[in-house]
This record gives sequence, structure tokens and C-alpha cells, in this order.
Amino acid sequence: MSIFHYKRFFMASIIPERLLQSIKRIAELEQPAYEALVQVLEKLSPALTRDEFAENASKTLSTIPPKDLQEILTSILVLYRVKDKKGLSNEDISQKAVESLSHAKNEEIKISEEKQPVLKDRIKKLLSFDASVGVTAKALDVMTDQDRVFCNARILSDIRPVFTTSLESASAAVIVHTLRIGFHQDDKHQDFYFALDGSDLKALKEIILRAEKKTKALEAILEKSNTKCLKV
Repeated sequence: MSIFHYKRFFMASIIPERLLQSIKRIAELEQPAYEALVQVLEKLSPALTRDEFAENASKTLSTIPPKDLQEILTSILVLYRVKDKKGLSNEDISQKAVESLSHAKNEEIKISEEKQPVLKDRIKKLLSFDASVGVTAKALDVMTDQDRVFCNARILSDIRPVFTTSLESASAAVIVHTLRIGFHQDDKHQDFYFALDGSDLKALKEIILRAEKKTKALEAILEKSNTKCLKV
């Protein structure tokens, strides 16, 4: 493979294959539906998650089915992140998206030559809304830029008997709580387990209440500075 063709292949391959079908939907939108989407994104507030962003858009956009809209917006948000991380321009990323669909192995995903300039222009336009698409695309990255990202938690409680010399009956018992914290690391789900007693539960509760008070104080600071606070 020549250097020229290798470069074209590499740049095209930066577009995740799982997005190709939803990217193709952008080209297939009827012009009135596409124009309505543009108008919504011009006015839409940013959100912390893709689902929330799509849900907010669907409230004022009836020309695109909610499921299709969610897939389209997800693809645009991912393309924005790829563009940002690779240091590409809107022209570059839209061209790579077109090339990816043009060279797709699945014939159902490929687009016609007639649709290629339409798709390129539409992607360039949809990636230009930094205040809505851009902030949403970057927000989750900023929030989850950690080695481990919290996923879920659960506390399991049980009674454990204490035996001394006699094994016929317990001399005493203790209540033990097991805190399980689920997290994501390197795209894998993992769990940590911690043994807790009553005093530990009280300490955790106080820490959480203190964090909630800090949240309100920080929200007030942001409000005074007219900085939008994104929430789930």
C-alpha cells in the first residue's frame, strides 16, 4: 500500500464503524427535516449525557423519529470528539466520514456519489454548533477523565455469629455491612468490596451530606458568574 493510500485509509478508519449506519441517516434526511434539526441545534442547551441531549432535542423536533434522532445525534457527538482529539477541522472529519461510507464493506451502508457532497456539507454544518454539540461532546469526557469511573454501588448487610469454646451455640453476633462499588476502568467493569460497621455507615453518610452542601455552594458560585452547570 502506498503512503498516499495508507494515509487515506488511516484517516478514514478513525470513524468508528458502528456509527456508519447512523451517519448515513444524516444524508438520507429530507431537506425540511434536516433544516429543522439545524434550527433545533442552534438553540438547544448543552447536556451532560447524549441521552439527555437527544431527549431535549426530540421535545421540539417532531420531523425525525426519536430513535433515529438519538442515533444521529450520537454519531455527531462522537464525530465531534474524534475531531477534537485528532485536531481535525470540520472539513477533515466530514471528508473522512464520507470516505468511510464510500469504502464500507457492507453495501447497505455505502452512499451514492450524488449523496456524498450532501453528507459532507451536512456534517460540517452539524459539527459547527460549539455551544450545544461541542459542550455536550466534551462535558462527559471532562467529568469522566479519571482512571476509575463510578458505575454503581450496593450495601449488603448480614449477621455473623461469634463462637468461642462451644460450637453448639453462638456466644455473640456482629452486624457486618459489605459495600460494593462498581466502576469502569479501561472499558471494563470491575468491583471493589469494603467491610463496614455502623460507625463507618455514619461516617459515609456525613461525607455524602457534606459533599451535597458543597455542590449547592459551587452551584451558587456558577450561577453568579452566569456559567451553566450541567447536571444529569
